[in-house]
Amino acid sequence: MKKFLALLLALVSVFALAACGDKYSALSIGSVTGFGQNLVKMASFDYKLDEVDDLAFAAQQLKIDLEKVNTVDGKPEMFRAMASPEEVLVVGAKTAEAAREIANGPLTDWVNYLREGYSDYGPEQVPKIDSCVKTTAGRYAFLIISKDNDAAKKTLNELLDTALKIHE
Repeated sequence: MKKFLALLLALVSVFALAACGDKYSALSIGSVTGFGQNLVKMASFDYKLDEVDDLAFAAQQLKIDLEKVNTVDGKPEMFRAMASPEEVLVVGAKTAEAAREIANGPLTDWVNYLREGYSDYGPEQVPKIDSCVKTTAGRYAFLIISKDNDAAKKTLNELLDTALKIHE
């Protein structure tokens, strides 16, 4: 009887934890390009960011495995706008796990590369690189380097919460 109760308690715990998962697990932000453009408009930058047209090249430059990126009309589901070192990057990965791998691998490496390059070239840029917004929500990975990263993170969270409400 004790074993049965222990097993039952373990199963209840597992299901309770599963119910408390990532609030963004079913997130759909619609158009990654539109979402990224909204981030560019709403966040603060010192420079005018230009959208990158060749997203396959951008993925290659960032060393993002395209096997982990969702495609739309045969193109990577990505948005990137930049004026070095500032940028907005949104990646629609195939899964939430792939998004975390992209954020923790290539995006972390990119931030480290920028920090290293700017430490000599433009040390005044390093604080914004160090405080960048690098996160995931559901199957999406985000990187924002702006002049006010705290405000950019707030903007990102507001846009994500709005997307959740729209697509519920």
